[in-house]
Amino acid sequence: MKLDRDAFERRWDDGELRISLIGMSNIGKSWLAARLGPAIGANIVEVDHYIRDELDQSSMADFAKWLGHPDTSGYEGREAISLALEERATLRALDALPAPAILDTTGSVVYCPKSCKRLAEETFVVYLRASDKQRKTLESLDFSHPKPLNWAGHFEQRDGELFGDAVARSYPKLLASRDTAYTALADHTLSAEAIYATSDPHALFDLLKPAA
Repeated sequence: MKLDRDAFERRWDDGELRISLIGMSNIGKSWLAARLGPAIGANIVEVDHYIRDELDQSSMADFAKWLGHPDTSGYEGREAISLALEERATLRALDALPAPAILDTTGSVVYCPKSCKRLAEETFVVYLRASDKQRKTLESLDFSHPKPLNWAGHFEQRDGELFGDAVARSYPKLLASRDTAYTALADHTLSAEAIYATSDPHALFDLLKPAA
């Protein structure tokens, strides 16, 4: 939903605007939504809630454990199931999305074409873009605090290569591909580092707005 700053503020003031946050898992989407929601009177909707509901699980870590790493047997089949589930969950979230609202999406939403079409048509899409420093941190967090990670064909393990070395070599390719897809979907791109630079939720909200 392409909006200039005046249109953004007018729709928000009228209680008509829905904002969706996109970006890699662990980049700060949930943190930002939680900080903003109570301060600006926005409903917060997490797609992960709908995924847990479909799986009848209380933790996304259980989902990550089921999906496993891309070097394990049957990963591609489980990945296909995972993406189909994320598509359904995102569409359910959009169906139930009130206004005004902030929608916290999954990192893999760019692989869900029906959801992406509706996000672009029905919400103002904000991409939280990782800095080079944050990309290194994300790689570590994906294994120390696991969330389901869909590689979409970007993982490659060469003969005799250790899994950790394959991840270190493949992960930048995944991030680069995701960055291209997130940027194409976004109405506004925001440095993820910027959201941690202020403690004022209203200043944070201003960062989400289009340039004046």
